Amino acid sequence: MRRGSKYFDKRMNGRLSRLFYATWIPPQELMPKEFLEKNISKTDKVLFIGGALAIDKAYNIKADKLSNNFSSLDIDPEKKPTYVSDAQNFVKKFNLSEKFDAVISIGLLEHVEKPEKVIEESFKCLKNGGKSLHWVPFIYRVHASYGDYWRFTIDGLKYLFRKYEDVKIIPSGGFFSVCVRMFYEATSPLKDVGFLIRILFYPLSKLIVKLDKFTPEELYCRGYYIIAEKPKTN
Repeated sequence: MRRGSKYFDKRMNGRLSRLFYATWIPPQELMPKEFLEKNISKTDKVLFIGGALAIDKAYNIKADKLSNNFSSLDIDPEKKPTYVSDAQNFVKKFNLSEKFDAVISIGLLEHVEKPEKVIEESFKCLKNGGKSLHWVPFIYRVHASYGDYWRFTIDGLKYLFRKYEDVKIIPSGGFFSVCVRMFYEATSPLKDVGFLIRILFYPLSKLIVKLDKFTPEELYCRGYYIIAEKPKTN
């Protein structure tokens, strides 16, 4: 949960939630919904680490539209997950070894003390050939009241996912997307006034982020998407 998140949560659940979300994430950036829909089949057995409510309200992703067999895991029971647990130790607890075709986390790994443990647990609960799908931040403000421990680089991610094969690391937004997002964040303390400012600024921001193509995304991006496949044989 964000620091001072009551207003954010109210807006994300209100009548203008879609517009609020559109003016919170820079336009033209690869969105979690698009990323997941490209990499998950409707028949896949999926585990989302971060809570059932989080994937719908924060990312506009309907779990039942993503997969016919969808489960979630979160330490917070108020998010109504399938499994209530710390993401750093859950496979043995719920007997989930090699149960899933895909494991997902979006903006989670920076909030755990030992992200390598989450990646290890994800590896254990995947079937051979299963996919581990994540988004992690790089240039991003400090956020969340329950702990914000890490930022990630390409080299660090290659090391963390070294047990997987065919690891793809995709930059999420370039230098100008970072600048637009920082501007959005700077308006957040203004609440509804900030919301109005972002609405007015939105058409210009769509032009600004097009300049990303002139900068090396891997050096100045907001974060990275990771697609890592568990080896098909042990």
